[in-house]
This record gives sequence, C-alpha cells and structure tokens, in this order.
Amino acid sequence: MLTIPDPLADLRKIVLSVPGELEDWAAKNSIARFNISEQQWKDNGAEIIHFSPADQKRYMDRIRKVGVDFLTNHKNAQVREVYAVFKKAVAETR
Repeated sequence: MLTIPDPLADLRKIVLSVPGELEDWAAKNSIARFNISEQQWKDNGAEIIHFSPADQKRYMDRIRKVGVDFLTNHKNAQVREVYAVFKKAVAETR
C-alpha cells in the first residue's frame, strides 16, 4: 500500500508542542511584569492593598459566577460553543 506523507505533519507537531513549551516562560514573564508594574505604582505614590485570603476567596467566588453567566449566555453563539468546549476539557482533566 502506498503511503502519502502528510505535508502538515511537522506543522501539526509544532502547533501541539509549542504551547506547552511556552507555558512556563509565559507564567514567569507574567509574574515578573506584574511585579515591575506593582513597583512602578508604588514608586509613583500608590498604595497597594491586597485582600486577605478569606476576602480573596469570597471575591473570586462572586466574580467567577459573573464570568460563567456572561460566557454561558453570550449573544455570540461561537463564544458559547467555545466556552462549552473549555468546560468539557476542564471537566475531563479534573
């Protein structure tokens, strides 16, 4: 049987591997950028106030519901569909 090579095989490998390779880099850079920005705020006279762990949890519990409601009932059907795919993927990996 003659096998025809897949011209997109290399591209497919790249598309599937690069996000995982960038994840740590992106996380580290996001944290570094956050720290720089926070310091700039302080240097310009701002006071940074952080929630207590209990307040942070309460805030996240409330705001999460807003996001879920927004995405579940979004006027754009494609947004609703993509959100459903994300929810399914999360449920399958927990």
